[in-house]
Amino acid sequence: MNINTNEGIEAIPGFTSLGKHVGIKPNNTNDFAVLFCEKQCNTAAVYTQNNVKGAPLYVTKEHLKSGVAQAIVVTSGNANVGTGQNGIKDAETICVEVAKQLEISSNSVLIASTGVIGKPLPMQNILPNIADSGIKSLLSTKSNFAEAIMTTDTRKKQICVYGNNFKIAGVAKGSGMIYPNMATTLCFIVTDAEVETSTLQTLLRASVDKSFNMINVDMDTSTSDMAILMANGIAGKANKEEFAKALDVVCLELAKMVASDGEGATKLIEAKITSAKTQSDARKAAKSIVNSNLFKAAVFGSDPNWGRALSAIGNSGIEFDINKITIAINNVTVLQNGLPTPIDEVELSKKIAGSTTLNVDVDLGNGTETATAYGCDLSYEYISINSEYRLKKTNYVEKAEILLEAFNYAKKFSGKIMVVKYGGNAMVDKQCKEWFFEDVAILRQLGVNIVIVHGGGPFLDVEMKKAGIEKKTVNGLRITDSATLEIAKKVFNSINQECVASLANNGVKAFNATAGLIETKLKNPGLGFVGEITHVNTKQLVEKMHKGNVPVVSSLGTTLEDQCTNVNADTIASNLAIALQAEKLTILTNVDGVSINGKVMTHLTIDEANQFSENGQITAGMLPKIAACIDAVKHNVKKAHLINGTKKHALLVELFTPEGIGTELVKNGA
Repeated sequence: MNINTNEGIEAIPGFTSLGKHVGIKPNNTNDFAVLFCEKQCNTAAVYTQNNVKGAPLYVTKEHLKSGVAQAIVVTSGNANVGTGQNGIKDAETICVEVAKQLEISSNSVLIASTGVIGKPLPMQNILPNIADSGIKSLLSTKSNFAEAIMTTDTRKKQICVYGNNFKIAGVAKGSGMIYPNMATTLCFIVTDAEVETSTLQTLLRASVDKSFNMINVDMDTSTSDMAILMANGIAGKANKEEFAKALDVVCLELAKMVASDGEGATKLIEAKITSAKTQSDARKAAKSIVNSNLFKAAVFGSDPNWGRALSAIGNSGIEFDINKITIAINNVTVLQNGLPTPIDEVELSKKIAGSTTLNVDVDLGNGTETATAYGCDLSYEYISINSEYRLKKTNYVEKAEILLEAFNYAKKFSGKIMVVKYGGNAMVDKQCKEWFFEDVAILRQLGVNIVIVHGGGPFLDVEMKKAGIEKKTVNGLRITDSATLEIAKKVFNSINQECVASLANNGVKAFNATAGLIETKLKNPGLGFVGEITHVNTKQLVEKMHKGNVPVVSSLGTTLEDQCTNVNADTIASNLAIALQAEKLTILTNVDGVSINGKVMTHLTIDEANQFSENGQITAGMLPKIAACIDAVKHNVKKAHLINGTKKHALLVELFTPEGIGTELVKNGA
C-alpha cells in the first residue's frame, strides 16, 4: 500500500473537478467547487449529529436515497444554515443548474456548504456565475477543488492511497468547529474500486469512527459536517479487507491534517491510551486529554504540564487505579505507576518547542484496549480568528491611529535596504506565499529597497528523490555532486522565476540577480560543489535596485574557474546585507523565533546569542540562521531578525509595529 499526500481526488480515473469564484467570498477567492464522475457511483455518506443542520444536508440525504450519485457541488463562505425552506430551495436550485450543465439528473448531484451561519446564499451572485458557464468544459484532473472548499483552513488537505488493484483518494476541509460525533468536517473520498453501496456505508461509518470521531479542535460540532464516499468501479472488485485498510488510512490521515490545522494551531496533539479496561474507556480517556483547554494551552506554551493530562483522564468518567498509570510526553516518562519521575523540564520544554507534534502516551495498567485521539494546541490566534470571523468590528479612530503609527515606522525605513531570506513553509503554503509577496509590494510602495534571497531545500529533496539520488549531508551541509548540482540549478531557477512572476502580479518589477553576484571557492572537497563565499559583486544589483527593481537571488555562487556552486541561503543573505550596508536582515523560519526554556526571546545581543549557542540552548536548524545574523550585525548591519514566515503578513507586522514579532539580534549594549 503506497501513500501520497501530493495527490488527491484527481488521481482517481473517471473523476474530474473544478474550483472557481462565483461571488460568495470577496476578492475573487475560489468559493465554488464541483466533483464529477463520468459514470454513476455507488455512494455512502455520514452527517453531523448536531440537531441544527444546514439546508444542503437535507437535500443531499434526499438525493442519496437511491445509493448512487455522480457529482458533488460545494459552496464555501456561506454554510446555508438557519435559512429555512428558502435555503433548501437555493440548494436544490444549484443542484439543478449544475446537473443541467453536466447533462445528468439533479438527483445525482449532492451538495455541501461551509462558512458563515444564518445568512442566505447570495444567489444573485451565484446563479449568473454558474448558469451557462461551461462547467463541464472547465472540469479537469488538475483543478483548485481542494482550495475552493476551504474557509479558515491554512492549507489544503488531500491524500491518495494505492492498493493492489485500486486507488482511493480523499480531500477534506476543516479548521474550526471541529468536534465530530459520528460525523466529520467536510470530506470527499473517491475510489475506482467496485464496492456495493451497503458495504461502503458500513466501512465508512467504521472508518470515520476511528478517525474523524477521535479529533477535536474546539469542542464545537459543526452544523454542516458531512463525509461522502463514491466508488465508480472502473478498476473492478477490490479485496474488502484491503479496501477497508486503505479507507482507514485515508480517513485517519485527513483527520490528523484537520486537527493539526486547527484555527491558530501550532502543534498537533496525539493522545494514545493503552491498557484500558474497555474500548469505550480508552476512547473517553484519549478524547478527554485532547479536549482539555488547560492542557491545550500548556502545549502552546511548550509546557510539559502532565498534571493537566492526568486531571483530564480523571474527568473522563472512566475507572482506573492511579497507582498503575504511567504517562510519557514525547517519549519522556513523566509519571510511572502513579508517581512523578525526575525529569529535566527545561530540556523537555525545548523538545516540545522544536516539534510540530506533542505525543501523550498513557498506560492505564487496567486491561488490553487501545485508542488514540488527535487535537491541537490553543493559541492566541484562535481567539483572534473567532472574534473577528463574522463581524469585523471597525473603530475608525483606532484604525487611523494605527495607520499613523505604522506610517511613522515606515518613514524610518524609506530609502533603506532590507535583505530578506525567503524560506521554510512560507515558500510552500499558498496563503503564506500570497502574504509574503503582498508584504514586499507594500514595502516597495513605501520606498523600502528589498532584496530577496531564497533557498529551496525541500523542493530539491523531492526532485532528487524522483531522480533516485540519495540525500547526504556533512555537519548539516548537503553533499553536492554534479548530478545534485544540475537538479539544484533547475529547482532554484524555477523558484526564482515564480518569485519574479508573483512580484509582477503584485505590481512590482523584479529580476533574477543570481548570475555573477556571489563569488565562491570550493568549501571542502568532501562536500563536492559546495561554495564558500569570497566576494559579493553588488554594482549591477544596486544599479537596478535604485531603478525600483527587486533583486531575487538564488542560493548559488560561481568560482573564479566559472564553476557553479551550491551555497547556504542564510549565508548569502548575511553576506549580501553586509556588502549592501543594509539597515536590516530578516530571515523567515517556521518557528516564532529563538526559544529559550520554552519562551521566545524578543531581543538578543551577540554575546547572549553566542552563549545560548555554546551551551546547547540554540540547536539544530536554528544554529546556521543565528550564525548568519551574528555575522551580519558584527559587520554593521543594524539589526537582524528571525521571524515566523507562516504568520499572516509577518514582514509588515515585524517592521511596522512597536511590538514586532520574532527574535531581534543587535550588537552588545544596543
